[in-house]
This record gives sequence, C-alpha cells and structure tokens, in this order.
Amino acid sequence: MTALEEIKKAIEEIGPLKVEFTPDGDEYNSIIAPVNDDYDGTFFTVIGCGDKQDKLGGYMALAVNKLPELLSTLESLQRENEELRQDRDRTARNRDMYRGQVERQSAQITMFREEETRLRETLFKCGSFIADRYQEGDTEYQVVLLVNDAICRTPALASTGGEHHAE
Repeated sequence: MTALEEIKKAIEEIGPLKVEFTPDGDEYNSIIAPVNDDYDGTFFTVIGCGDKQDKLGGYMALAVNKLPELLSTLESLQRENEELRQDRDRTARNRDMYRGQVERQSAQITMFREEETRLRETLFKCGSFIADRYQEGDTEYQVVLLVNDAICRTPALASTGGEHHAE
C-alpha cells in the first residue's frame, strides 16, 4: 500500500469531525468527535478557556475536515508529477534522437567539406594545367579558354521575371 493509500484509508476511518461541549456540560471544555455512524466513543478532548477554546476546537475540526480536500490536492499534484515525469522521459528520448541526427549531419558536413576540398584541388590542378599549356602557346588550350570565356559572357537564357513586369 502506498503512502497516499494509507492516508486515504486513515481519513476514511476518521470521517468528518464536529465540535461539541463536553458531556458534563462544562462550557469551558469541548470535544472533537467524528460525525459518522461507526463512532466508537473515542474523541479528542480540548481543554481550555471558554470562547477561545471553542475556536481552537473549531480550528482543529476544520483542519481535519480539510484533509479530504488536501488529499485531493495531493492526488492532483501526483498526477501532475507523473505527467511531468513522462514529459521528462519524452524530452530525454527526443534529445537523444536529435543528438543522433546532429551527429549524423555533422558527419555528412565533414564528408561534404572534404569532397569540396578535393574538388577544389582538382579544379585548381586542371586550371593550372590549362594555364600552363596556354602560356606555352598550345593553341588547343587557347581555344578552350576562349570558348570558356565566350560561354561565361553569354547572358542567361532563363528570365528572372523582373524585366517582364517592369513598367
């Protein structure tokens, strides 16, 4: 049995309480007794001075009578706590999943950067080779460079859309 179940059972056994004067009619003493059919005659005795004593007994009865409400609050807090635990677990799973994605994407970025470096080095070597041949007066490479320049200077065939709408 959980602690919460034990508290519930104890509260159910006590039931609501009431404040009464003592059986001897002494107005300076009062009792706090359960208000249920199973009342076995045991009670909490509150001994004190007149009106202040009755107020104290009332406060004690009120405190005990508030226990079911407090218990309900405790149950609500436990439900909320369980939801928060589930959220924490879900967040941990998501964190692990995203961490894995980040690690995979970091590995891909590293691979792409290495490939980019390799391609740049290859293109540099090709460009150097062509430039060297051009410097040596190799006409075949001079033609390649001239054609390349002509292609790069040709305007794009596709429109960006801006010039058709300008007025």
